Amino acid sequence: MEVDDIMQLLGGYKLFQLVAYVCLGLLYMRGSWHVFSPMYLGYDPGHHCTPAANTTLNRTIPGKDEDGVWVWDKCKMYATPGERNATVACQNGWTYSFLPGETSFLAEWNLVCDKEYLVELSTTIYMVGTTCGALFLSPLSDVFGRKKVMLACLWAQAVLGFGLAWVTDLITYTVVRFFIGLLNMTIALCVSVLLNETFASTHRLLPAVSVQFFWAMGLMLLALFGYLVRNWRHLEMLISLPNLLSIGCICLLSESVPWLVSKKKVDEAESVLYRAAKMNNIALPTDIRSKLENLARGTLSTAESSDGIRKQSLDGEWPATKPELDRQEGSLMRQDSESYLAAFGLLCIPKINIYCSIMFFLFLANSLGYFGVLFLTPTLNGDRFLNLFLSALVEIPAYIIAYTSNRCIGRRIPMSVFLLVCAVANIGAIFVPSTAGDGSDIAWLKTTLVMIGKFGITGSYSTVYLYASEMFPTSVRNHALGMCSFFENIGSMAAPFMVLAAKKMTYLPLSIFGGLTAVSGLLVLGLPETHKRPLPQTVREVQSWGRGRDYLRSMTGSVNHAFDSKN
Repeated sequence: MEVDDIMQLLGGYKLFQLVAYVCLGLLYMRGSWHVFSPMYLGYDPGHHCTPAANTTLNRTIPGKDEDGVWVWDKCKMYATPGERNATVACQNGWTYSFLPGETSFLAEWNLVCDKEYLVELSTTIYMVGTTCGALFLSPLSDVFGRKKVMLACLWAQAVLGFGLAWVTDLITYTVVRFFIGLLNMTIALCVSVLLNETFASTHRLLPAVSVQFFWAMGLMLLALFGYLVRNWRHLEMLISLPNLLSIGCICLLSESVPWLVSKKKVDEAESVLYRAAKMNNIALPTDIRSKLENLARGTLSTAESSDGIRKQSLDGEWPATKPELDRQEGSLMRQDSESYLAAFGLLCIPKINIYCSIMFFLFLANSLGYFGVLFLTPTLNGDRFLNLFLSALVEIPAYIIAYTSNRCIGRRIPMSVFLLVCAVANIGAIFVPSTAGDGSDIAWLKTTLVMIGKFGITGSYSTVYLYASEMFPTSVRNHALGMCSFFENIGSMAAPFMVLAAKKMTYLPLSIFGGLTAVSGLLVLGLPETHKRPLPQTVREVQSWGRGRDYLRSMTGSVNHAFDSKN
């Protein structure tokens, strides 16, 4: 019996699973606030040099007409009021175009002109923090448990977020943001893994994909919070304090059963199962403890072991000689027994190293494509709060289609299609001119293509974490996802620099995004299909999986067998 077989006994979408889903979804939702809050915390409403006393703007500051609107220079003023032959940097500070009650740390610390890069630098350092969290902090959940590490990070982040609202300089702000990012990524990884390990394989797809709706709702709520709370310090407090509500998760959430079994914590695993069975009004088998003990010891029946060897020999996955089989099997079992096996170690295992390399590239391309397309999306007409709300709203159709296609088809093919749609849309947008031959404006066509590209990358991004969670064995799943997230954060850190490069090379970002997603759409076809497969407990299980054609062959054989039985 597999751990997944035991999870099947608890039913599909019953009370225990639904409570866990809602709690984890809400925790996932609040993560989006910390990622995108700088767009309001560091908002630039427009600024110009403050004129000297007893002078006017016309005499002090140069300006120009832009589409019928007179715009004052943001960083220069006349050296001598009224004399327009020489300019100097602002001498008296800056005046900002805030509405009453609005503030931002950009204006408070005058991060404009020659210091404007510091706002972006603080965001980049936040992303460095998320990378460090994925690489160094998330493996703790493989040691101490998903629930404990997740709750500890939530409470620590609440303290840091509330403290951030009281900082008085950029250096302290940036340092605190680094640690908030470190904790935020660790929380997201724990949520993803715990969600997938709460549901059995046959019921995992819907919650894993639909949890992305919480992310979109988080962005919509951030737009609402930003609209209602214009003071940046008050807004930071508002998005940080809800973390403390996670205290209720102590009672509502349970530790992962697969993790408990992998750590041989049979008593705790049994307690969680009986609690879940009581909530779901389900009776567990009387020998459930013995099954857990067998799983914890990693024992297999002789028939299962011999059958596994036979299948691997027929498939050509392992050498056919028994001494070599015994040697390699023993080596793999020793590797699986090391619960602290690092994700880097997976790169040394045949066949697994190819899967890891492809998965790392997929995370990088998805992140770079998602954030890059988002940054390059033409600014919508209207205010900044409505724009963010709409940008989150357009992701919902992608999530719905991703769920439907993943359920009916699998992971590989839909993800490949989503990536190729993004690639074609991005590359197509490069060749769309601003005006048609007759002079009519067709900028809307480029905007449409970019939005289609965002739709494609959103569908792929919503699948990649589920795919990776199903690909790696339980003993190293969180650490392996942390490594994947490391490459994901490389992509997210590179995206702003690509957009910066677009100011001089307009077509470079879309070319890179299109090229990377096109390559990714082909590479993903080299991975095994994980649809409706139990979560692997050992490296050996993953090695025994076939590539996509083997999965399709087995599925076709099952369908033919069922058809023959009916006839």
